[in-house]
Amino acid sequence: MTYNYNYKDEQGNFAPKVLVADGLQIINPTRAMYEAAGYHYVVQEPSEPTEEEVAEMQRQARIKDLLDLLESTDYKVIKNCEADLLGLPLPYDPQEVHNEKQAWRDELNSLRAQ
Repeated sequence: MTYNYNYKDEQGNFAPKVLVADGLQIINPTRAMYEAAGYHYVVQEPSEPTEEEVAEMQRQARIKDLLDLLESTDYKVIKNCEADLLGLPLPYDPQEVHNEKQAWRDELNSLRAQ
C-alpha cells in the first residue's frame, strides 16, 4: 500500500509544493525546511478507489493492452510487404492479419470514445 506524505500547518492547510523562504522559491524542500517554515509532517493513508476509478483503471489497462497487441503484430505486415516486394509467397494471410488488427482498432476506438 502506498502512503502519501504531506506537510500541514497549524490550521490544517497543506504545505505548497514550492516553498518560499527569504524571497527564494525552493522547488524540492526537505523535511527540515518545511518544519522551519512551521509545517508538521503527516502521513495519509490512501482511500479505497471508487467503482468509477476502478472501471477507469481497467479501461486504461485494456487500452494499453490493445496498443501493445497492435504494435507487437506490426511485424506481420512488414514481413508481408517485404515478401511481396521480393516476389515471395506471403508468410501471413493478409486478410486474417487485417481483420485481427481491425478488431483491436475498433475496440480501442470504442474505449477511447467513452
